[in-house]
Amino acid sequence: MSANRPEQSESLFNVTPTRRRTYAIAFTLFSLIGYGVVIWLHVAGGMAAVNVASPSDEVGAAAMAWSIMFGFAIAHAAAFGLALVSAEIAGGTMVIADYLRIKLVVPVQERLRNEGRAEGREEGRAQANRSWREWNLRRREAEARGESFDEPEPYGEDE
Repeated sequence: MSANRPEQSESLFNVTPTRRRTYAIAFTLFSLIGYGVVIWLHVAGGMAAVNVASPSDEVGAAAMAWSIMFGFAIAHAAAFGLALVSAEIAGGTMVIADYLRIKLVVPVQERLRNEGRAEGREEGRAQANRSWREWNLRRREAEARGESFDEPEPYGEDE
């Protein structure tokens, strides 16, 4: 680590820069859903649905406000956790995918590449042998006819 730069520590709840957009979108979405549920519970069912009453067992404006604020706080905390999990699922998926690629795909690719090299070497060797046999056959036929044979050797210095 550079002496000029202070050490950067990371929080347990740190969202990496590549996942910030995912986190922000998920956090906003989960927050809005949570707030909607809180409001729906208070509007649709009233205070009886959320079991909130003042100390004198009366349902008042302050108790309603307190209940809504408490519900928003819980929705906000839940949105934080769900958004963090959602953002990290993408990273976890990539880690698992990379692990599987290294353990499964790369060995298969290497095996196929090595098999291809071996087949290529065999084909190249067979082609070279075929070229030499054909050249030698033409040389022998020329000698048998008493002709001069000045064809260069296959894979000689000229080629």
